[in-house]
Amino acid sequence: TKSIVATSLYTLIAGNVSMAYIPTYGWNPAGWITHAATPVPNPAVLVAPLDGATGINAAGTNLEWTAGAGPVPTGYKVYFGTDNPPLTQVQDNANTTYPTGALLPATTYYWKVVPYNGGGDAVGASVWSFTTAAALNPPGPVTLSSPADMSPGLGYAGQTLSWNLPASGGTPTGYKVYFGTDNPPLTMYDQTGTSFATGALAQNTTYYWYVKAYNLDGDGPASPQWSFTTRSELNPNLATNPNPADGATIYTAAVPHLVTLTWSAGAVDATHPAATYYKIYYDGATTNPMIVYSEGVTWQVMTYGVHTWKVVPFYEDLGTRGQNPTVREGRALPVRIVNTQDLRGDAIGAATWSFTLAPLPTYTVNVTSNPSDADIYIGGVDSGYNTPHVFTLNQGDDATYTVGKTGVASWSPVDYVVNDIAANASVNFVGTWQTYTVNVISEPTNADIYVDGVDSGFNTPHVFTLNQGDDATYTVGKTGVAS
Repeated sequence: TKSIVATSLYTLIAGNVSMAYIPTYGWNPAGWITHAATPVPNPAVLVAPLDGATGINAAGTNLEWTAGAGPVPTGYKVYFGTDNPPLTQVQDNANTTYPTGALLPATTYYWKVVPYNGGGDAVGASVWSFTTAAALNPPGPVTLSSPADMSPGLGYAGQTLSWNLPASGGTPTGYKVYFGTDNPPLTMYDQTGTSFATGALAQNTTYYWYVKAYNLDGDGPASPQWSFTTRSELNPNLATNPNPADGATIYTAAVPHLVTLTWSAGAVDATHPAATYYKIYYDGATTNPMIVYSEGVTWQVMTYGVHTWKVVPFYEDLGTRGQNPTVREGRALPVRIVNTQDLRGDAIGAATWSFTLAPLPTYTVNVTSNPSDADIYIGGVDSGYNTPHVFTLNQGDDATYTVGKTGVASWSPVDYVVNDIAANASVNFVGTWQTYTVNVISEPTNADIYVDGVDSGFNTPHVFTLNQGDDATYTVGKTGVAS
């Protein structure tokens, strides 16, 4: 007969080891056996949003984490809410992200992630928090300003679309401008200001546009849609042959300086009429051109340096003529009744020409002479200077130099002429003195002649030659002559 000592299973937990009593027949001390248990995962590593983060978009965010080192989790329990610590479990799966969905503005949320596996839940999960931004406040609608809705006959060189700031909502950080020939327009242009330059447009074409203001909280509502239509135009050909030539340098002794600008009219053909007048833009100006009716104009340039000019031929159909003339730049013009269908327009693609206004280059004339200290005359007038002297002339100047000195009978060269000077120059005048004779004789003859006490080597009679202004003392001596 066998007796059953135990009929129940008892488990004692001691660390990571379980002890079970296995029923046996009879007492068997070896009936106590051990089984190794599955270790639980380590806590998850939270990633985003950062703990304590602020300004999180109330539209929602993603909670993100990674598994910690050690045993691999089989899933994660996500706790999320405004309680600290969070009490509501919102997800239980193997994903490592959780999308929160829409949140309350200006609210602090808490979250933690508890990894688990067959051994149980991880212990020691961290609690992180973040705070959402204040309530969303996108801008209100903008009010379109210009060009006015359904404007006809606008220029196709380009238009500037403008609008006013929203009267409500948050402050805009930018504007989405929808513009094009589609109705409604499909192409969006992002702008920071309250205007948009369209660039060149097609002729006789309708364009549509509307604007949305936006900020970090989102887009405001769209403005009403407006439209405008461009006109057809005839354009004259471009002006040619600029004078001064493009890139030329003009030298002048002083500023302001009058510069005469001329050009040639463009060719006339079936699609390019003759210019009615010309718009002249100076030094980079883009507005308020000077209007001239011929191929030339005088410009008073105030400063040295590079100056630019642009000639834009313009054709204008004068349309219906009125009775009272107006005067523009001295020319009487008939009053024109504006017709938006008139064919008129600028020449397209006018180039900007330039010239440099520069001080005249200077050159030197070095005047010397032998003998020196001669008076210098310029054009027959005493200059007040004596040789040697250096004169400075502007490029292109003319001058005639002569010299004179008491006692000098003639000079070589007689004069020195500079015509249209374009380089440094020098001249040396060589003089020929005026001479006089001293005839020394004696009785008795053949006496030694001394000049300033020094034996001259000559005997009487002898003729000496002196330059005008020279000094000399003559004496004679002869053996046997007492005095």
